[in-house]
Amino acid sequence: MTRNRRRKMEIRAQQASTGVPYLEAMRQALSPTTAPTPAPVSPQVELRPPLAAWRRPVYCRYWADLIARHGELIALTISDGDGWWGLDDLARGVAGALQERPAGERGAWIGIGGGYKATKREHLAGIAAALDGADALRRLTVRVLPDPAVCEHPSCRRRRGEPPIEKTGAGDPPARPAAPRGVMTLGPSLSLAEVMEAHPTLGYAGFRVFDSRLSREERDQQLHFQPGAFA
Repeated sequence: MTRNRRRKMEIRAQQASTGVPYLEAMRQALSPTTAPTPAPVSPQVELRPPLAAWRRPVYCRYWADLIARHGELIALTISDGDGWWGLDDLARGVAGALQERPAGERGAWIGIGGGYKATKREHLAGIAAALDGADALRRLTVRVLPDPAVCEHPSCRRRRGEPPIEKTGAGDPPARPAAPRGVMTLGPSLSLAEVMEAHPTLGYAGFRVFDSRLSREERDQQLHFQPGAFA
């Protein structure tokens, strides 16, 4: 049996012996004490920006649907390690999202990728206080979710009935002036028969000098003296 499973059984046993809710039984099991302790003050939690993948246009409609159903949400994750199951249940209990609750009464606890769960923002202070009481607040990471009502994606603006954002062009590099093009002067045009008559040794491969036994100088000299080659 793993340590997490043993810890869970201890919490269930504490709950059965005391008759307190699961969340209170977990607090007692994680930090047993005979004297009552004052209610913890909600610690401050750093709110990090959304993951880059969450900002893609394909997600915006999903965020809008979630917010319409559940209200303002927050994304959180608890890092893996010793007692993860117990800490996850601790956070779920604050959010009212334990699996033992009926589905119709269960609070929002929605997987959104990257190991994060989305829950109502109103539960954040309670979750942070519960984890702080279990000396595990350092394992909590919280991120805000993108606001689909203010994103600037063209597709989202069209869906909201807003006009597209006009480009000012301020950041565009200045256009390069067109380079001047040389002027080519053509001579009189000749027919194919006139070219063949003027250059009898001119073929599809040029002026024929194919004797491989000749040196380069001899081939150049032979080409230079071909009749009509340079007339």
